[in-house]
Amino acid sequence: MSDILRKHSIRLRKLLSDYLRKGQSSGQVDPDLDPDFAAAILFCVFDGFRILPVRDPKLDLKKSVKLLKTLITRFLTSPQ
Repeated sequence: MSDILRKHSIRLRKLLSDYLRKGQSSGQVDPDLDPDFAAAILFCVFDGFRILPVRDPKLDLKKSVKLLKTLITRFLTSPQ
């Protein structure tokens, strides 16, 4: 079972890193980011975000999603 999950995670990270490369080519993603490493970090963030309601059920989910979008946008945007 763990092999299946690991292989699936690798495929998803590859898809995301390819998407980030396209974003770098079009100037939408910071060209200095390592797309493979950035994809791995983003998946860690996504995994942590999924558990947020369990850790604190009183948090406003809409605000949390908005803040997550801000976090990802700032992470991927090239500093001016």
